[in-house]
Amino acid sequence: MKILKNFKLSFLIILLYYSDMNRSKCKATIKINYEGSVFIHHSLAMVNRELLSELIKNPNFDIGYIPWEKHQFIPSKNSKFHNLLGLKSAHCDADFCIRHRWPPNFEKTPGCKLIVILPWEYGSIPVEWREKIRENVDEIWVYTEFLRDCYINSGVEENKIRVVPLGIDPLLFNPSQKPSEQVRKLVGSRFCFLFNGGAILRKGTDILVNAFLNEFKPDEPVCLLIKDSDMYGKRLAARVKKLASLKTVASVIYLSDTLAHEDLPGLYTACDCYVHPYRAEGFGLPVAEALACGKPVIVTGGGACLDFVKPDMGYFIRCSIKRFSQKNVSGMETVDNPFWLEPDIRHLQTVMRHVYENADQARAKGIRAGEIIRNNWNWRNTANNVSLHINRLQSL
Repeated sequence: MKILKNFKLSFLIILLYYSDMNRSKCKATIKINYEGSVFIHHSLAMVNRELLSELIKNPNFDIGYIPWEKHQFIPSKNSKFHNLLGLKSAHCDADFCIRHRWPPNFEKTPGCKLIVILPWEYGSIPVEWREKIRENVDEIWVYTEFLRDCYINSGVEENKIRVVPLGIDPLLFNPSQKPSEQVRKLVGSRFCFLFNGGAILRKGTDILVNAFLNEFKPDEPVCLLIKDSDMYGKRLAARVKKLASLKTVASVIYLSDTLAHEDLPGLYTACDCYVHPYRAEGFGLPVAEALACGKPVIVTGGGACLDFVKPDMGYFIRCSIKRFSQKNVSGMETVDNPFWLEPDIRHLQTVMRHVYENADQARAKGIRAGEIIRNNWNWRNTANNVSLHINRLQSL
């Protein structure tokens, strides 16, 4: 009887030992090196800031940081990003390397799974990318289903591609944010259409300005505000700036001041409708930000934004596909002829007129859509998505 009791006790100790060992395995810290810019005034760096600030909250992740570009600013002590200044250096024995930078880096570190987050706006990807993805990359993460299809159609294995949608900070981007005093002074009591982004062909700034000037007269109480970004070329911007100085056309306001991220919501809440007639986009964060602030949006009826802007959430511009004549983008040979979308300028005029003349209806649509965006398209959900993919890859 005593021998049986001792056997039972020994068996129980063994069970507890293996149970604890399995539990510790489940809770084993995963070492991740994250490479990319952080404190830079461009969208990739902003995504990195938001994603890292969420990922470092995960107790199962040990994040090491590999910087890319030199910082352009340092967050204040009150900023939620201030703790990113204390990120540790890269691990020499990392389990994963996540890269989100431009230009991309496909070099693989031995013993480390490589994940590359890589948007591409022109349909067919560069040939060199496809080959390096096949050789070195464990997974490619893209923002939207549109981008996923672009990679698959370019010959990247479907099982290597995951959609990791971007998001917004609902505590920052919401209708209660105080409107920008600078913008309100410029706009006055007029109805204001807004565009926020680089004044470049890819984002359709030329289409928007032409549509606005074709549709509205100088004496109508309406204006178009173009908030440009310093990271893009200024050839088209110079033309917009010249138009903004004319008194013989409908009012165009041009701004190019760099805004702190926390000041962006006031830009949206100071305006009445956000317009983004893009030819090519990887996601379209300003669209999501404007919606989160409760503003109605007018967007191209194809491509990336369709993932998060549904027919009852915004106004779509009819568009067609326009293929490039050469298999080349910025000197890079592409798998097939690249393409982008061509919004119908006359239809955009009609939609802008409709929103202007039915402002209350548009406003109600924006408020409803904003709640959906804040609840479903936020950085916490993005980080949860990342965590699921990391844990899945770790278990393979």
